Amino acid sequence: LTIFGGTYSGYYRSIAKGTLWDQYNDPYYVENAKKIKIVGKISPTGESVASPFDNMFAGFKYLTEIEGLDNLETSYDRMFADCVSLTSLDLSLLDIPYAERLNGMFANCANLVNISFGSINTSNCQSMDYMFDNCKKLTHIDLSKFDTSTVYSMRGMFRNAESLVYVNLSSFDVRETNEMSNMFEGCSSLINLDLSNFHTQRGVDVYEMFLNCTSLKTLNIQNFDLGALEFEYMFEGVTNLETLVLGPRTALADLESLNNANLID
Repeated sequence: LTIFGGTYSGYYRSIAKGTLWDQYNDPYYVENAKKIKIVGKISPTGESVASPFDNMFAGFKYLTEIEGLDNLETSYDRMFADCVSLTSLDLSLLDIPYAERLNGMFANCANLVNISFGSINTSNCQSMDYMFDNCKKLTHIDLSKFDTSTVYSMRGMFRNAESLVYVNLSSFDVRETNEMSNMFEGCSSLINLDLSNFHTQRGVDVYEMFLNCTSLKTLNIQNFDLGALEFEYMFEGVTNLETLVLGPRTALADLESLNNANLID
């Protein structure tokens, strides 16, 4: 599928549905494309300006290669969602100057093994919900260049990334984040997770945050401020935890929940 550039007004529609260019007006043909080549600059127009390329490549089940991503002005929600045949994605040339939402950007990319991020600017980003949801073959994710100082929600961000063994979140500033429920749910290959740089606001939602992290042995949440929040099921299924580092504001008073998760004797 060759895209020659111009203006895009898809507004939450994927080009997999064949609605953008007349020369590819057969939806079945378009959604089965294996390679997309963007040869001209694409800018948003009309109602799509607020969320320019949401879902743009979503649903290309057989897509294995995208060339010319640097021709897009920016990127938003679910851009590559459901691209189940993608194995590698290089975003180092993709200019994302003011991404406000990255929700589900790679959701259900079940065979994606490598993602390379470039100079992505997330300083205005508000939400990263389910960004890597069901990325079942990702083993390493380096987000050390992400600016998360304005992100209020990371719900399910790495949910069911079952092969993930390493994630670099060293730059994460979560002082404005109030939603982390299910963030690492189903990350069953994670062994060590150091979140000591997570200085959370009081009462952040951590419901099922580590649900079924069955291999997790060491967890540092010493700067979480849980307050009087209910954190039921936060550690449900974390059956091999050996070291849990807490701080002065991580008073896990709900001992019944911990007992049910087999974390205390």
